[in-house]
Amino acid sequence: MVSISRGRLGCENCRSRRIKCNQLRPRCSQCARAGLQCSGYRTLLDLVFQDQTARIAQKYPATDMTLHGKARHHNPTFFVPAMPMEDIALQHYMEQFTITSGPSPLRGQELPKIIVTSVISVGLAALAAAHRDPHLMQLARRKYATALRLLARAIHDPERSLGAHTATSSFNLSMFEV
Repeated sequence: MVSISRGRLGCENCRSRRIKCNQLRPRCSQCARAGLQCSGYRTLLDLVFQDQTARIAQKYPATDMTLHGKARHHNPTFFVPAMPMEDIALQHYMEQFTITSGPSPLRGQELPKIIVTSVISVGLAALAAAHRDPHLMQLARRKYATALRLLARAIHDPERSLGAHTATSSFNLSMFEV
């Protein structure tokens, strides 16, 4: 099971002071209480990718062949996710497809695998569409297939077929198709 956390998205003051940020706008309660100017919040895109181009270029210097322009391939820009892709997908789903005022009621709760997998598949698909990333879409489709298998098992189970988790997962998977 995956728990949902928003700790990395707090304001700069709360992150540097290592205290919980409630992310109220225009400034959080912690900054208001301390009389500090709230610097605002990082977006999900600030956390998704970190540019590693300089580090990779330093680690793998150009060969003579690339210096003379005879290389067949150019060096692409490399990005390394700052946090696990499934966590990024969950975060993206929560930001794009849910309406919350204040802390999420699901924060810290263990969610059933059927719901987590369906949410991750939709989150990955939305990220793939936003970034036009075919590799991310392939990962989203694999998660979607896993979620469909879990849903099929739940539907065939008389105890779970009419449950809220099955209905929620079914709704999430319908969003994948859109």
